This record gives sequence, structure tokens and C-alpha cells, in this order.
Amino acid sequence: METSKKLPADPSEPAPLPEGDGAVEDDRLVKGNLSFHDITEMVSRHAEKEAPMAWYVAFAAALSGTLLLLGLFAYVVWNGIGVWGNNQPVGWGWPIVNFVFWVGIGHAGTLISAILYLFRQHWRTAINRAAEAMTLFAVMCALIWPTFHV
Repeated sequence: METSKKLPADPSEPAPLPEGDGAVEDDRLVKGNLSFHDITEMVSRHAEKEAPMAWYVAFAAALSGTLLLLGLFAYVVWNGIGVWGNNQPVGWGWPIVNFVFWVGIGHAGTLISAILYLFRQHWRTAINRAAEAMTLFAVMCALIWPTFHV
């Protein structure tokens, strides 16, 4: 590649064509006489087909678990944390353990992200995203304890 070639100063000038005959290496994507409708049908076929029965079973199980969680939250809010068997000397035994656990998980995500940044790892992007998402969700889980159990 020559170093004397520069980009055109005027953006209205056409870009130079690449060298070669312009043949596509894999012309299966080019040939076939497909219309836009055919391509749309091929792409959207997966999203528009009927969901398998296993999906409905998994959705019903997830919905049942969510409703159970919300019902138990309401039960604890209505009756108080005494339903866990906590007594006066150790009133916050179980909730404080869970609160500290989730705060610790949040700190771990921050630590992972900070260590990767400190050592300037170039491959850290995906791991940082996961660690920071873990931190955010752990903090939200930690906030459940003082919110619902006071």
C-alpha cells in the first residue's frame, strides 16, 4: 500500500473502486433470485412460528415461582419477620446474613472490574459488563432486605 494515497478532501468526490474484478467469494448469498419478501419470510420464520410445549411449561413454572415469591413477600410484610422464627436476642439473624451476602457479591463485581482495569487488560470488556451487571443486581437484591423486612 502506498503512503502517498490520501483520502479525498471533498466528501462529494466518489470513492475509488477497489481493485480486482469485484467477484463475491461466496455467491450463494447473491444468486438465487430472492425478493425482499422471501428474505423477510426466511428471517422472521423463527420468531413467528408456534412456541414448543416445553416453552409453555417453563413459562408456567417461572410464573408460578414469581407468584410464590410475591405471595411470600406479602406474607412477610403482613405478619413481620417473626414468621422466620427470629426471637428477641437475635432479631435480625437471618436477614442481616443475607444483606451482607448480597453486599459482598456487589463488592466482588466491583473488585473484578477494578482489577481488570488496573492491569489494563484489553480483553476485559465483556467480563466488565458482566461484573458491573452483577454488581447492580446484587445491590438491588441487597436493598430487598431492609425494604421488605423493617
